[in-house]
Amino acid sequence: MTYYLVNTKVAVDTGKGVRWTREQYLVEAQSVMDAETKVNEDFDASNIEFEVVQVTKSNVIKVL
Repeated sequence: MTYYLVNTKVAVDTGKGVRWTREQYLVEAQSVMDAETKVNEDFDASNIEFEVVQVTKSNVIKVL
């Protein structure tokens, strides 16, 4: 397996309006498309507005 870094923009309600924050996820996947699909499925389970901005292959070899 390979690890991918998935950069997202996530909408956060501050009480004064919506603010977009950036979040980064390390995803174990077989391809860029697979990593993006896993993040989309994870966010679909919640009711949070988000956007996948970038997916890049990570240099992480193993998570212990």
